[in-house]
Amino acid sequence: MNFTDAIEAGYKNYFNFSGRATRSEYWWFVLWTIIVITGMVAIGLVGALEFKTDKVLGGVALLLAVLAGFVVIANLIPSISLQFRRLHDTGRSGWWAGGSYLISLVSQLAHYANHGSHDLNTLLVQLVFSLGGLVYNIVVLVFLVQPSKDTYKPYNSYR
Repeated sequence: MNFTDAIEAGYKNYFNFSGRATRSEYWWFVLWTIIVITGMVAIGLVGALEFKTDKVLGGVALLLAVLAGFVVIANLIPSISLQFRRLHDTGRSGWWAGGSYLISLVSQLAHYANHGSHDLNTLLVQLVFSLGGLVYNIVVLVFLVQPSKDTYKPYNSYR
């Protein structure tokens, strides 16, 4: 699958969490997302710096930075669904992808539950969640780079 086919397939399967996605489909879409978001943010940051001298140019660039945030939100669902399908292609459940989001959510909830406290216990809990999340994400990354396997069966095929 080439670059443009991968982008098209990623958006065509926006809410499709079942099936498979090849390595090339997944990584081309990841590259596309990184290029678009990095480009928009870079232009926005340069424009924000130029905002002092040229209000119009700075305003346009700042608008691009805000649009980059919307692009991130718009790409969130297809990225997650593509990650699910890529994990299916490696013979694993797509719910492996959900673990990193769950760890991040619990870490943030623990932080807000302690009202941003900086005592030792709070910092240790955040450190444990951060290190656990890092290890978990490395494991999922290893899964994502592995070749396809024919062993994956969807949940409903076990009946």
